[in-house]
Amino acid sequence: MREDTLRCVLMVKAIEEVDRAGTVIPPGDRAQATREASRALGASGDPAAGEVPDAVLARALGDRAQRLIRPVVQRFPIVDEALGRTRTPAWALGALLLTAFAVGLGLAALDGSRRINILAFPFLGLVAWNLATYALLAARWTRARLGRAGQRATHVAGPVTRSHDASSRC
Repeated sequence: MREDTLRCVLMVKAIEEVDRAGTVIPPGDRAQATREASRALGASGDPAAGEVPDAVLARALGDRAQRLIRPVVQRFPIVDEALGRTRTPAWALGALLLTAFAVGLGLAALDGSRRINILAFPFLGLVAWNLATYALLAARWTRARLGRAGQRATHVAGPVTRSHDASSRC
C-alpha cells in the first residue's frame, strides 16, 4: 500500500473510531463505500473465510478510504491540511540518507584502524538483534502458514465467523 493511501486509511479509521455516532461520516456512507470498493475490485469472496487475497483486500480498503475521505475533506478543510502535514518531503529523506552516509565515512576515517572488530560489544548486539528479528519473522510466517491450513480445514467443516464491522478492518 502506498504512503498516501495508507495515510487516508488511517485518517478514516481514526474518524470512525472517534465518531461512533456517525456525525462526520454517516453509517450509510460507510456501508455504501465498503460495497462500492468491494464491487469495483471484484472482492466477491467471503473475507471472513479467507477467500479474498490480501492484496485485493488492501486495495479495497484503500479505495474505501478514498471514497470516504473526499466528502470529509470538502466539509472539513482542516482534514486535508492535517493529511498534508503528515507527508514527509522527499528532500528530507534524501538529506537524511546523505547525512548518514557522510557520518559513516567520517567515522570510518577518524577510526583509522581499517578493520572491523567482530568481537566488539555493539557489533555483537547488532548481530543478536538481527538474529532475533529473523527468528520472530520466521515464527510469524510459520504461524500464518499453519493458521491458513487450519482455517481451510475449519472452512470445510464449518464457516469461520468474524465480525463484518467496517471499522474493525481498518
